[in-house]
Amino acid sequence: MDFAKCGKIAAVNLKHNLVWHILLAAAFLCIAPVFFGMTRLDPVNTAKLLENFVVLTGIILLVPYALPEQNPQVREVTSSKYTSRALVYLVRELTAILALITVTAMFLMVLKAGECEFNMGRYLFATAAGALFLGGLGALAHAVSDNIAVGYMVPIGFYAFTMSMKPEQLKIFYLYSLSSLNSMTEKYWLAAMGLLMIAASILWRQKRRV
Repeated sequence: MDFAKCGKIAAVNLKHNLVWHILLAAAFLCIAPVFFGMTRLDPVNTAKLLENFVVLTGIILLVPYALPEQNPQVREVTSSKYTSRALVYLVRELTAILALITVTAMFLMVLKAGECEFNMGRYLFATAAGALFLGGLGALAHAVSDNIAVGYMVPIGFYAFTMSMKPEQLKIFYLYSLSSLNSMTEKYWLAAMGLLMIAASILWRQKRRV
């Protein structure tokens, strides 16, 4: 793998595409105090904040990795280049995942400063897992439909649907296992499924050349 080429892809994507979604995710997290307490939360309430709100940043950051190709002219240019489009998409998504982890970690640091009680590593992974699943679901929906609106609507619809469901009904798809069950098992499954759906979305686009 040409790491210099990957670095250039990541830099171009960050400058022209991802930076705006990072800013949107940051702005989204800034409104958290409007809906949730941010100081002296116990582990359960901290988990509720993360599972009910922060995981949505996965949709913001991971779904639109192929958004530039919605422009037919950009799609034509990227299709004509020697570099594999799958590699371009992979680097974009890896950069977005890194941004997701960074934004989440910074948010958790704010909670720590507010004397909230939680294990940083455990809660970082749990939040990233939920965000990966929702983002992967949206990325796959976007790839299959080739419609960014569908890419956003499918994970938001799933998120809304799960709010009224019980753990025994959703099993490994349950998004709120940390706050409700103090369980990490579901998080490992969510993270794995999220990564698999992202990979599937890239392969689908590579096959269809869209």
